[in-house]
Amino acid sequence: MGFSTGIIAIKGDHRGRATEIFKVFNYDNHHREKHFEHWDEVSEYLDAHYFELANKEIGLRAIWVDNDWTLICDPELVDPTEEIKLANLSKLLKAEVWTFLIQTTSETFSFAKYDQVNVRNFLVSGKRVHENSGTPLAEEKGYNINEKFCVGEVATLSKKLGININPDIQTDFVVMELDYDDELRAQLGI
Repeated sequence: MGFSTGIIAIKGDHRGRATEIFKVFNYDNHHREKHFEHWDEVSEYLDAHYFELANKEIGLRAIWVDNDWTLICDPELVDPTEEIKLANLSKLLKAEVWTFLIQTTSETFSFAKYDQVNVRNFLVSGKRVHENSGTPLAEEKGYNINEKFCVGEVATLSKKLGININPDIQTDFVVMELDYDDELRAQLGI
């Protein structure tokens, strides 16, 4: 079994706007939350419940703040690929947004940057580059931005930005159960 994670990082502390954030992705927040202090507990909970809840039209997301970034973990790996919604989120919050995707079984790794619009997007899967749009960023210098891009590059690139995608801090991690809204249900044909 491989390792998977989908992270959205938003510059600044936007936890107070969680309902607005998740509405961009077509989720309704009815404030069903669980709080954890350690990432291992969060990861365990997400892994144990996200699939079952998705079958009940509920998205499970974790949200926390670290180093002046609001981080959202999507165990389904869906939201970090929603380019239009991510650009809209950046506009709504007037904040820089980065996404990171790791799925080791399929050898899928990506990063993207949004600053009101999609500035940069890179995705490699199965050792093939599937997307390489936008002008390469200064932050990319020294990385294998090619078919050899892998989990190590994702982790070090995010760390270079001050974004810890594998948190080792003790903080208030909030896991939220989010209902699919009518628009999302229609998109999914349910």
